[in-house]
Amino acid sequence: KCNAIGHFKAICDAKAKMAAIYVNQVSSAKDDTVTVSITARGEPATEVRTLPDTGSTFDAIPPSVYHRQFQDVPLDVGIHAETATGNHIKSLGSFQGQVDWKANDGSSRPVQSTVHVLENLRQPVLSNPTQQKLGMIPVDYPNIRVHQVSTTRPSDEQIARDLSKLMAERLNMFDGICRVMDCEPVRNIAEPLIPMFEEELINQ
Repeated sequence: KCNAIGHFKAICDAKAKMAAIYVNQVSSAKDDTVTVSITARGEPATEVRTLPDTGSTFDAIPPSVYHRQFQDVPLDVGIHAETATGNHIKSLGSFQGQVDWKANDGSSRPVQSTVHVLENLRQPVLSNPTQQKLGMIPVDYPNIRVHQVSTTRPSDEQIARDLSKLMAERLNMFDGICRVMDCEPVRNIAEPLIPMFEEELINQ
Protein backbone atom coordinates (compact mmCIF):
# COMPACT_ATOMS: atom_id res chain seq x y z
CA LYS A 1 0.00 0.00 0.00
CA CYS A 2 2.77 2.44 0.96
CA ASN A 3 5.19 1.15 -1.71
CA ALA A 4 7.94 0.82 0.92
CA ILE A 5 10.62 -1.75 0.12
CA GLY A 6 10.20 -4.92 2.19
CA HIS A 7 6.76 -3.86 3.41
CA PHE A 8 4.25 -6.61 2.87
CA LYS A 9 0.69 -5.65 2.04
CA ALA A 10 -0.77 -8.03 4.62
CA ILE A 11 0.92 -6.26 7.57
CA CYS A 12 0.93 -2.65 6.27
CA ASP A 13 -1.33 -0.28 8.25
CA ALA A 14 -1.13 2.58 5.73
CA LYS A 15 -4.39 3.60 4.07
CA ALA A 16 -4.71 2.78 0.42
CA LYS A 17 -4.41 5.70 -1.98
CA MET A 18 -6.35 5.88 -5.23
CA ALA A 19 -3.85 6.64 -7.97
CA ALA A 20 -6.11 6.46 -11.02
CA ILE A 21 -9.56 5.47 -12.19
CA TYR A 22 -10.04 3.56 -15.41
CA VAL A 23 -13.49 3.68 -17.00
CA ASN A 24 -14.16 1.20 -19.75
CA GLN A 25 -16.31 2.23 -22.68
CA VAL A 26 -19.90 1.14 -22.32
CA SER A 27 -21.33 -0.19 -25.56
CA SER A 28 -24.93 0.74 -26.30
CA ALA A 29 -27.54 -1.50 -27.88
CA LYS A 30 -27.82 -1.70 -31.63
CA ASP A 31 -29.58 1.31 -33.12
CA ASP A 32 -32.88 0.31 -34.68
CA THR A 33 -33.39 3.56 -36.58
CA VAL A 34 -32.66 4.09 -40.27
CA THR A 35 -31.87 7.21 -42.27
CA VAL A 36 -34.37 8.19 -44.95
CA SER A 37 -34.58 11.33 -47.06
CA ILE A 38 -37.86 13.23 -47.16
CA THR A 39 -38.48 15.71 -49.97
CA ALA A 40 -41.45 18.01 -49.35
CA ARG A 41 -43.11 20.34 -51.86
CA GLY A 42 -40.41 22.25 -53.65
CA GLU A 43 -37.96 21.77 -50.77
CA PRO A 44 -34.56 20.04 -50.93
CA ALA A 45 -34.26 16.49 -49.65
CA THR A 46 -33.80 16.30 -45.89
CA GLU A 47 -32.30 13.33 -44.06
CA VAL A 48 -34.30 12.10 -41.07
CA ARG A 49 -33.55 9.30 -38.62
CA THR A 50 -36.72 7.22 -38.39
CA LEU A 51 -37.85 4.16 -36.49
CA PRO A 52 -39.38 1.48 -38.75
CA ASP A 53 -42.61 0.54 -36.98
CA THR A 54 -44.46 -2.41 -38.51
CA GLY A 55 -47.44 -1.60 -36.28
CA SER A 56 -47.88 1.92 -37.63
CA THR A 57 -50.22 2.69 -40.52
CA PHE A 58 -48.84 6.15 -41.35
CA ASP A 59 -45.52 8.01 -41.37
CA ALA A 60 -45.08 10.62 -38.66
CA ILE A 61 -42.58 13.07 -37.20
CA PRO A 62 -42.64 15.00 -33.90
CA PRO A 63 -43.19 18.79 -33.88
CA SER A 64 -39.53 19.39 -32.98
CA VAL A 65 -38.37 17.75 -36.23
CA TYR A 66 -40.96 19.66 -38.24
CA HIS A 67 -39.95 23.07 -36.81
CA ARG A 68 -36.25 22.29 -37.19
CA GLN A 69 -36.19 20.71 -40.66
CA PHE A 70 -39.51 21.46 -42.39
CA GLN A 71 -40.51 24.82 -40.96
CA ASP A 72 -41.18 26.30 -44.43
CA VAL A 73 -43.50 23.49 -45.49
CA PRO A 74 -47.22 24.35 -45.05
CA LEU A 75 -49.36 21.78 -43.28
CA ASP A 76 -52.62 20.29 -44.47
CA VAL A 77 -55.41 19.20 -42.15
CA GLY A 78 -54.34 16.41 -39.83
CA ILE A 79 -56.09 13.18 -38.92
CA HIS A 80 -57.66 11.77 -35.78
CA ALA A 81 -55.31 9.00 -34.75
CA GLU A 82 -55.24 6.60 -31.82
CA THR A 83 -52.57 4.45 -30.23
CA ALA A 84 -52.87 0.68 -29.92
CA THR A 85 -54.34 1.19 -26.43
CA GLY A 86 -56.98 3.61 -27.70
CA ASN A 87 -55.38 6.86 -26.52
CA HIS A 88 -56.01 9.88 -28.73
CA ILE A 89 -53.07 11.38 -30.64
CA LYS A 90 -53.27 15.06 -31.47
CA SER A 91 -52.15 15.92 -35.00
CA LEU A 92 -50.79 19.34 -35.93
CA GLY A 93 -51.24 18.60 -39.62
CA SER A 94 -49.59 16.74 -42.47
CA PHE A 95 -47.70 17.34 -45.71
CA GLN A 96 -47.05 15.38 -48.88
CA GLY A 97 -43.50 14.25 -49.50
CA GLN A 98 -41.28 11.76 -51.23
CA VAL A 99 -39.57 9.24 -48.96
CA ASP A 100 -36.40 7.54 -50.17
CA TRP A 101 -34.16 4.94 -48.55
CA LYS A 102 -30.88 3.59 -49.87
CA ALA A 103 -30.60 -0.14 -49.30
CA ASN A 104 -27.38 -1.98 -48.47
CA ASP A 105 -27.02 -2.98 -52.13
CA GLY A 106 -27.15 0.66 -53.22
CA SER A 107 -30.62 0.48 -54.74
CA SER A 108 -33.51 2.79 -53.88
CA ARG A 109 -37.17 3.10 -54.82
CA PRO A 110 -38.64 6.48 -53.77
CA VAL A 111 -42.30 6.48 -52.72
CA GLN A 112 -44.87 9.19 -52.18
CA SER A 113 -46.23 9.48 -48.66
CA THR A 114 -48.27 11.69 -46.34
CA VAL A 115 -46.10 12.69 -43.38
CA HIS A 116 -48.05 13.55 -40.23
CA VAL A 117 -46.85 15.86 -37.45
CA LEU A 118 -47.99 14.38 -34.13
CA GLU A 119 -47.75 15.85 -30.66
CA ASN A 120 -45.88 13.94 -27.95
CA LEU A 121 -44.18 11.75 -30.54
CA ARG A 122 -40.66 10.95 -29.35
CA GLN A 123 -39.07 10.19 -32.70
CA PRO A 124 -39.98 9.94 -36.39
CA VAL A 125 -41.81 6.75 -37.34
CA LEU A 126 -41.83 4.90 -40.65
CA SER A 127 -45.09 3.04 -41.32
CA ASN A 128 -45.54 -0.57 -42.38
CA PRO A 129 -46.90 0.30 -45.87
CA THR A 130 -43.96 2.63 -46.57
CA GLN A 131 -41.47 -0.02 -45.44
CA GLN A 132 -43.03 -2.46 -47.89
CA LYS A 133 -42.90 0.02 -50.78
CA LEU A 134 -39.27 0.88 -49.99
CA GLY A 135 -38.34 -2.81 -49.98
CA MET A 136 -37.39 -2.99 -46.29
CA ILE A 137 -39.83 -5.84 -45.64
CA PRO A 138 -41.72 -8.22 -47.97
CA VAL A 139 -45.03 -7.04 -49.40
CA ASP A 140 -46.82 -10.00 -47.78
CA TYR A 141 -45.33 -9.35 -44.33
CA PRO A 142 -46.34 -10.46 -41.68
CA ASN A 143 -47.98 -13.40 -43.43
CA ILE A 144 -44.67 -14.80 -44.68
CA ARG A 145 -41.31 -15.47 -43.10
CA VAL A 146 -38.91 -12.59 -43.74
CA HIS A 147 -35.87 -14.72 -44.64
CA GLN A 148 -37.82 -17.35 -46.56
CA VAL A 149 -36.43 -18.04 -50.03
CA SER A 150 -38.83 -19.27 -52.68
CA THR A 151 -37.69 -20.69 -56.01
CA THR A 152 -39.72 -21.36 -59.13
CA ARG A 153 -38.55 -23.69 -61.88
CA PRO A 154 -38.57 -21.94 -65.26
CA SER A 155 -41.01 -23.22 -67.85
CA ASP A 156 -39.88 -25.22 -70.87
CA GLU A 157 -40.66 -22.22 -73.07
CA GLN A 158 -38.45 -19.97 -70.93
CA ILE A 159 -35.62 -22.52 -71.02
CA ALA A 160 -35.86 -22.72 -74.82
CA ARG A 161 -35.78 -18.92 -75.18
CA ASP A 162 -32.80 -18.56 -72.85
CA LEU A 163 -30.93 -21.35 -74.62
CA SER A 164 -31.55 -19.83 -78.07
CA LYS A 165 -30.34 -16.46 -76.85
CA LEU A 166 -27.20 -17.98 -75.33
CA MET A 167 -26.40 -19.94 -78.51
CA ALA A 168 -26.83 -16.79 -80.62
CA GLU A 169 -24.48 -14.81 -78.37
CA ARG A 170 -21.79 -17.54 -78.13
CA LEU A 171 -21.61 -19.08 -81.60
CA ASN A 172 -18.07 -20.39 -81.10
CA MET A 173 -19.11 -22.38 -78.03
CA PHE A 174 -21.92 -24.35 -79.67
CA ASP A 175 -21.55 -26.70 -82.63
CA GLY A 176 -24.45 -28.78 -83.83
CA ILE A 177 -27.55 -29.50 -81.79
CA CYS A 178 -27.45 -28.35 -78.17
CA ARG A 179 -29.72 -30.05 -75.68
CA VAL A 180 -30.33 -29.18 -72.06
CA MET A 181 -29.02 -31.87 -69.72
CA ASP A 182 -31.46 -32.98 -67.07
CA CYS A 183 -29.33 -35.13 -64.80
CA GLU A 184 -27.13 -35.01 -61.74
CA PRO A 185 -23.94 -32.88 -61.99
CA VAL A 186 -20.78 -34.77 -62.87
CA ARG A 187 -18.32 -35.40 -60.08
CA ASN A 188 -15.26 -33.21 -59.66
CA ILE A 189 -12.04 -34.26 -61.34
CA ALA A 190 -9.27 -35.37 -59.01
CA GLU A 191 -6.47 -32.81 -58.73
CA PRO A 192 -3.68 -35.07 -60.14
CA LEU A 193 -5.80 -35.87 -63.22
CA ILE A 194 -6.62 -32.28 -64.19
CA PRO A 195 -3.57 -31.79 -66.52
CA MET A 196 -4.35 -35.04 -68.36
CA PHE A 197 -8.00 -34.05 -68.66
CA GLU A 198 -7.12 -30.61 -70.05
CA GLU A 199 -4.76 -32.17 -72.60
CA GLU A 200 -7.46 -34.58 -73.73
CA LEU A 201 -9.93 -31.74 -74.22
CA ILE A 202 -7.41 -29.78 -76.29
CA ASN A 203 -6.74 -32.78 -78.54
CA GLN A 204 -10.42 -33.42 -79.24
